[in-house]
Amino acid sequence: MTTRPDAVRAFEGAVAIITGGASGIGKALAEALAERGCEVVVADLQTELAEDTVGALRARGSRATASYLDVTDFAEVSRLVQETVR
Repeated sequence: MTTRPDAVRAFEGAVAIITGGASGIGKALAEALAERGCEVVVADLQTELAEDTVGALRARGSRATASYLDVTDFAEVSRLVQETVR
């Protein structure tokens, strides 16, 4: 990794769970991380929109999956984290 302050970090091999990733800022973050080589899990209450986002990412060659997630439910969040790290 370079030490230049203006360098964009590569995320090759990393995995990110993006909550609210189906639209807005979450979608933009998912796109930016995927572009930099990160595998993204698009987690959202809006499953259909999450699938649309994942379809667009995969069409660009990115690794992405969609998952239903209600962030107010700790058990659901824990489940998704456990599934993701396996």
